[in-house]
Amino acid sequence: MFHYFIPNIITALVDVNFSIYYAMSEKVAIVWFRNDLRILDNPALFHAYNNYDKVILLYIYDDQLGGSWKMGGASKWWLYYALFHLNKTLEHKSCRLILRKGDSLEQLKQILSSTKAQEIFFNGMYEPYNIKLEQEIEILCDSLEVTATRFQGNLLLEPWEAKTTTGKNFSVFTPYWNACKKLINTKDPLPEPKFKPYYPEVADCNLDDLNLLPAINWADGLKATWEPSEKKALELLGEFIDNQLSGYSELRSRPDMVGTSSLSPYLHFGQISVRYLYNSLRFLSYQKPALSTQVEKYLSEIGWREFSHHLLFFYPNLPEQNFRENFDKFQWDNDTELLRAWQRGMTGYPIVDAGMRQLRSIGWMHNRVRMIVASFLTKNLLISWQEGAKWFWDNLVDADLANNSASWQWVAGSGADAAPYFRIFNPVTQGEKFDPKGEYVRRWVPELKSLQNNVIHQPWKNFLPNKFNNSINYPQPIVKLDTSRARALAIYKQIKR
Repeated sequence: MFHYFIPNIITALVDVNFSIYYAMSEKVAIVWFRNDLRILDNPALFHAYNNYDKVILLYIYDDQLGGSWKMGGASKWWLYYALFHLNKTLEHKSCRLILRKGDSLEQLKQILSSTKAQEIFFNGMYEPYNIKLEQEIEILCDSLEVTATRFQGNLLLEPWEAKTTTGKNFSVFTPYWNACKKLINTKDPLPEPKFKPYYPEVADCNLDDLNLLPAINWADGLKATWEPSEKKALELLGEFIDNQLSGYSELRSRPDMVGTSSLSPYLHFGQISVRYLYNSLRFLSYQKPALSTQVEKYLSEIGWREFSHHLLFFYPNLPEQNFRENFDKFQWDNDTELLRAWQRGMTGYPIVDAGMRQLRSIGWMHNRVRMIVASFLTKNLLISWQEGAKWFWDNLVDADLANNSASWQWVAGSGADAAPYFRIFNPVTQGEKFDPKGEYVRRWVPELKSLQNNVIHQPWKNFLPNKFNNSINYPQPIVKLDTSRARALAIYKQIKR
C-alpha cells in the first residue's frame, strides 16, 4: 500500500495566492465539477468550503459540448461510475451531488438565478470549446453580479506559462519540459475540505437520466477491469510505487507485464490530481535516491501530457489539422475495408490485433501498443491519423483531446516534435521484442494461443498458404510489410521536399 507521501498532507497549512475571502455563513456558493471528480487537492472545492457554509455541489452533463469531439462511448461509461462513486463519497460527508443535463451555460444561468448564489468556483479546462464556455460564463456572472472564481486544478502549469527564452511557445518537448520543471509549484496538495452538511432544494436529475451507459451492453469488459473512483486511483498509485516503479524504465514498454500505473483515465477525469501524483513521486525520489532515475522517467510521461495541452492551447485546430502544413499534401488511401479490419483487430498481425481487441474489450491499450497500431494504420495502411484519432476517441476510457491529437500526429509524423517520417514500427519485430513469449497476444487473440513462441508474431510461417485460415481461423496479413513500408517512405519523401 502507498505509504511514502508527506505525512502532514492532511494538516498542512496552505499558502494560497488568491484574494482573501471572508466567510459568508448565510450566503451560497456553487462548486461546478467537471474533469475534477475528487475531493483531495481540489482547489475549487477546498476554497468554496473554506469561505462559505452553504455550498452547492454541481455537475452538468452537456451531451453537445465539444461538437464532433463530444464525449465518446467508453468515456461516458467511465463518467457514469465516476459520478456514482463521487456522490457516494459526498453522501458520507452529509452532502450530495446535484446532477443536471443540458446546455452548460443555460443550466448554470438557471441555478445561479434560482439559488441566488454569490460565487461559483471551478477548475479550468483547456479544450477550445471549454475555454469558450468559461469565457461565456464569466460574461454571464458579470451580468448577474456573481463572482466567477477559476483555479488551476488539472495541470501542473497553465499551458501558457512556459515560454522559450524569446517569449514564444514551444514545439519541441525536451526544452519545454526543462522549462516546466523550473516553474512547477511544489507546494503540498490541498487537503480534503471541511465539509458542511447542506441539502439544497435544487431541481436535479438521477444519474440514469444522463443516459451515459450504452443501450446495448458492450461494457462488461470495462466493468470487470476498472473501478472509476478516487479511492481506487490512490490505491493504484500506491501499488505502482510498491511494485512497478523500481523497474519502470525497463518494463513500461512490455504489454505482457504490469509495468505501468494505469492511472491515465483517473488523471483525465481528475480522480487524482496531477499535482498530488507529481509531488508524491518527487518526494519519494528524495527519500529513496536509488529510485530517482525511475521517477524522472515516469514524470517525463506526465510532462508529455502537459506538452500536449500546451500545443492544443496554442494550436486549437490540432484535433483536425496537421501541425506541419506540408502534410496537407499527403495523399492518404483511406481504404474503408482496411480501416474496418484494423478497428476489428483482424489485420493478420497479432500484436496489432491484440491491441485493437484490448481497446474494444476494456477501453484501454498499452502505450507501446498504441504506437504500434497507430504506425500500422498511418504508414502501412496509409489511412489518415484523423481516422485513428476518432476511433480512439470513442473507445478509450482515457480519451483526452490534447493527448489523443498530439499523440496521433506524433506517430504520423505531422505533429510537433514528431517521430521521423522514416520511423515505421514493424509489428512483427515489435511483438517479438516487447511480447517475447506471446503472452499478450495469447490473451487478446486466443485463436493463436496454441502456437509456439517463435511463430506467434508471424503465424503464417507455420502453415502452407492454403491451410492457414482453415487451421486457426485467423486472417492472412492484409498488407505486406516490406511493400507497404516502401510505399509509405516514397510518399513521405515527396512531402518532405
